[in-house]
Amino acid sequence: MDGPAQSHTDICRYQVHLPSASPDALPALAAELTTRALALAKDYIWHHPGGLALAPANTPGSSAAQSGVRWLEGSTNVTDAVDDEWLLVWLLVQLSTQVEGAVVGVSDEDGEFLLIEGADELPRWLTPDNATNRVSLPDRAVSHRGGDGSEPVQIAGAGGGWRR
Repeated sequence: MDGPAQSHTDICRYQVHLPSASPDALPALAAELTTRALALAKDYIWHHPGGLALAPANTPGSSAAQSGVRWLEGSTNVTDAVDDEWLLVWLLVQLSTQVEGAVVGVSDEDGEFLLIEGADELPRWLTPDNATNRVSLPDRAVSHRGGDGSEPVQIAGAGGGWRR
């Protein structure tokens, strides 16, 4: 036997939404961003081999690509290594600055990772039950989409602490 089976609860999932990217460019963009992530984390010792790797979530010609939905996605085994999760968030923030309009989302077995870590600063109406796809990292800032589906509200800036 090669070792214990990996549980889905050990996985950190991430997405990079790219509203302005061409569907045909997604495979090359995924490869380029993955290469940049490997370079940024080259000296980091992961708790489990892997690191950040991105792939297109939809292929050119698929119904999702034709409807304008464009994103990259990936997952990494973190097995309770919160340092690995935070490094993934940092890498994703760095990568998101390389593509105009990129918006990053991160989740693990507990739900929206950024929601959980910033829970004390979020509005009371934003709960794990209604937070799916609401907490994101656009333009290097943590934000949430309003309860009425309104435009995102920034709650933390890239250069500083949490804001209300």
